[in-house]
Amino acid sequence: MSRVLAFACAAGAVVALGACSGSSGPPAARIAGTPTSTVPTQSFGTPSASTDPAAVSRAGASVSVAALPSVAHRGQMVTAAFNTRPGAACQLQLQGGDMGTPLPPAVADPSGRIAWTWRLSPNADVGTLTAWVKCSGGALAQAQLNVT
Repeated sequence: MSRVLAFACAAGAVVALGACSGSSGPPAARIAGTPTSTVPTQSFGTPSASTDPAAVSRAGASVSVAALPSVAHRGQMVTAAFNTRPGAACQLQLQGGDMGTPLPPAVADPSGRIAWTWRLSPNADVGTLTAWVKCSGGALAQAQLNVT
């Protein structure tokens, strides 16, 4: 059974993703560096299969995938970039594999671009990760990444 990682991070934050311990609490992420602040988890749940895989617009809000590699290797740096409205607060959630702890939400730059960068753990689960992004106003988008 896969666990869901719900985390948000400021653009450029580096997160190493790895297997979690067998604890009954929420999974823990291996984070490169020291976080500067701690925020409570703000999970938006597991998106349904009926959600449009490219983007969902609600009441004028929208978000779409700008860049995400289709394949990444364990230990590799990965960047997921999305386009939304300038100033939108967004949260990234990775689904598929054992993942962990949330980081602060990111805010889109003046051009509406938002990005997260992390390093896949050398011990990351092989398989498909789905990157879901939810932004203020209810906009939702997803893209897939195959970990080898």
